[in-house]
Amino acid sequence: MTCPICGGAGFLRRDVPIDHPDFGRAIPCECKRLEMIPSLMEWSGLGHSNQDWTLDRFPGDPEALAVAREALAARRGLWVFWSSAFGTGKTGILVAIVRACWDQQVPALYQSVPAMLDRLRAAYQRGDYQQLMDELRQVQVLALDEFHRWHDKSSRWENNASHGDLRDGSPSWAAEKIFQIIEDRYVHWDQRMTLVATNRNPDRGDNDPIASRFSDTVRSRIVPVHGGDLRPSARMFEGMASTTKEKAA
Repeated sequence: MTCPICGGAGFLRRDVPIDHPDFGRAIPCECKRLEMIPSLMEWSGLGHSNQDWTLDRFPGDPEALAVAREALAARRGLWVFWSSAFGTGKTGILVAIVRACWDQQVPALYQSVPAMLDRLRAAYQRGDYQQLMDELRQVQVLALDEFHRWHDKSSRWENNASHGDLRDGSPSWAAEKIFQIIEDRYVHWDQRMTLVATNRNPDRGDNDPIASRFSDTVRSRIVPVHGGDLRPSARMFEGMASTTKEKAA
């Protein structure tokens, strides 16, 4: 059956002024978005343990969980979940929201930032770089885990850059790619949702243009995630899930 919205084309163009960011841009139709979900699930590559947590049975910080529910209901804006400690459930929150979006037939993509940067580098050689970047910019829900790692990598790469090594993967390259993705999604904050999990205090801007956008209280919300290491709970929940599946079988 031909889609009554796009007539089978799969894409639409918004009727906006010539100076609007979406002028002339092909926007996926709803029918196209639904087709995207299986590939987004595969691309996300989610495993088990805390990836099995849902917002209905999340054992972590209840205040952060309440905000996660707000984010899922809003499905727009930038939401930065952060804690200087490891294992507090930031990844679990992102994955739970992404899985809930899939259940609601909302296109969502989960990515670890280091792995995402590796894919972007490889895309130059494959010839599908622009397609990959467009997906990261335009997917309705994008969850970026381990966001602090690109800062960490940049500091390690500085020695190479100081010796004139500015290949793809250098600090300037990583910063540029991250900024392009965040900036586009920041501009379109009312149409897309961006989720970030990081161990780096987003208020520690140090003239960081991305941190500046995270501090925008209209488009962004910074959410501290408190508590101890939940990884032992992840193993417990995994065991409970396996037992439940066995009983159901």
